[in-house]
Amino acid sequence: MLLIGALATWRIGHMLLFENGPFRVFRAGRERLGVRYNDIDDTVVWYRHEITTCLYCLSVWVGAAVALMLWRWPGTVWLCVPFAFSAVSIILDDVIQRVRR
Repeated sequence: MLLIGALATWRIGHMLLFENGPFRVFRAGRERLGVRYNDIDDTVVWYRHEITTCLYCLSVWVGAAVALMLWRWPGTVWLCVPFAFSAVSIILDDVIQRVRR
């Protein structure tokens, strides 16, 4: 359960910080929190709060929410499983891409 929670925390944090999401909902959320992007290459040019651009910062809060959910309602581990599978898939893809280079 610890590994599933950890992988789900990484995946959710990564989605919130680095992905646009369906209909750009994650990016719109970051923009509402003060993140501004370069129009040419979509790099972050300004941000108001570091939690909106730092995986290390956000993972503390996401991890706390996941841990609280798993502690309070142990049966909800299945809500984390898709995120954990996705995290493993992304990590494996990254490793494979690095080996091929």
